[in-house]
Amino acid sequence: RGVQEHWGDDVVQRIFDTAGRDTVVSHDMITTDKDFVHDVLTHEWPDDGKSAATLTNWIDEAAYSTDPDVNRRAGEAASALADYLGDPNNKQTLMDINASQQNISLGKLNPDLAQSLAHAMTPYVDDMAGRNLDGTLGFTSKDGDTNLRYPQASQVMGVLGTDDNAAKILDTRAGQVQAAYIGQYADSVINSGGQFASTDAMQAAGRLKGIWDQGAFMSYSDIEHDAAKARQDAWDRMERNYDS
Repeated sequence: RGVQEHWGDDVVQRIFDTAGRDTVVSHDMITTDKDFVHDVLTHEWPDDGKSAATLTNWIDEAAYSTDPDVNRRAGEAASALADYLGDPNNKQTLMDINASQQNISLGKLNPDLAQSLAHAMTPYVDDMAGRNLDGTLGFTSKDGDTNLRYPQASQVMGVLGTDDNAAKILDTRAGQVQAAYIGQYADSVINSGGQFASTDAMQAAGRLKGIWDQGAFMSYSDIEHDAAKARQDAWDRMERNYDS
């Protein structure tokens, strides 16, 4: 089918179903082998990526473990995935995959895998915006403070947002994190009697809004060539998911 080989898919899917139960093995495969990550994310799986998702569907829960080793493993695995998803050199690779359909995005090719990846990213949306809220470990900054456009974080949101359900997962979390940042700012003003304002929290809220906006725009730009229409569709999706 297309340019991909599929003769061994059933065997590989069974291996994933087994390997995915061992989070240490999953962590090691994800963090040490970029070619493996590439192959998993860009292959057209007959089950929409459901078996491949077992490699990542442990991350969101482990991210909040009270065991620091488990917590850190989750963050390191998510960070490695975000490194690949957000790498500008991988944008076309992830948005224009050639399979049974030509130039198809990750979210359209393997929606179940995209949704698992979105769940894996949710504990680290705050880290991508540069202000950790919840004590998660192991996730490293994707953009730093030098590029205020935060292109890598935006691309993570944009690539995964090509599946509607994955987009809803990330939109919901982004809304929660943004509200928490604004809450931190408001609390700082109230608790200090107006003598202090946590401007860092508001700056993080602004950064996240930019990442969220640009990611949604990227998702729709993949299927809509009219930039104004893509921007409107992105805003409509964000509003719809935020309200829900």
